[in-house]
Amino acid sequence: MVSKLLLTVASAATLLVARRAVRDWGATKSECGSVLPGDDLGPDPTTVLTRAVTVKAPSEEVWRWLVQLGENRGGSYGYQKLEDVLGIDVPHADCVKPRWQHLVEGDQVVLVGPGRFGGPDAVAHSVITVVPQRTIVLVSDERNEVRSFHIRLQGPDTCRLVSRRRSARSRGWERIVAELFEPVDLLATRQLLLGIKAHAEASVRRNGAVPMIAAALEGR
Repeated sequence: MVSKLLLTVASAATLLVARRAVRDWGATKSECGSVLPGDDLGPDPTTVLTRAVTVKAPSEEVWRWLVQLGENRGGSYGYQKLEDVLGIDVPHADCVKPRWQHLVEGDQVVLVGPGRFGGPDAVAHSVITVVPQRTIVLVSDERNEVRSFHIRLQGPDTCRLVSRRRSARSRGWERIVAELFEPVDLLATRQLLLGIKAHAEASVRRNGAVPMIAAALEGR
């Protein structure tokens, strides 16, 4: 009886640790526990997710790709082949475009386009904070979700790109929907971070971190 109880407790603990590792994909314990810009916005969250990736590129190069995020802008650098199979038409920029390099407080960033995942309306967040080469903070219209992105320097040519999502949706069916949507959110956020990483590092390899202005102008 005791052995079965211990096995059950051990199994539950293992699942909890594994789930937490997946929820906070790529983030260190320090990053998960750190206070980031935007954490003071909205009500006390029931869900806090921190994801991160190391990018071997200067912060200014990472910023050029990060600031373009949004389906109404440069896209989300998602799984293009999978989206094509599913018939999801999401644009993804493959170069830096001057018209998407300016983001100010009050702008709207579309995270999910209209009609996506059965919803009739687009899911857009308002820009609350923009610190060039450092931070973007987005808040939902209901102010029950805050998404933020942070570039943290680790040297002259390396940085950490950190994503944080704080959500207060926790009652009834909304909690169930949020739990079911979590794997989708993980995949989307993971690919966004990896997409920015791939583009920024490729830019450095090709151009030695020289801005891709010529390519941007040609693709305008």
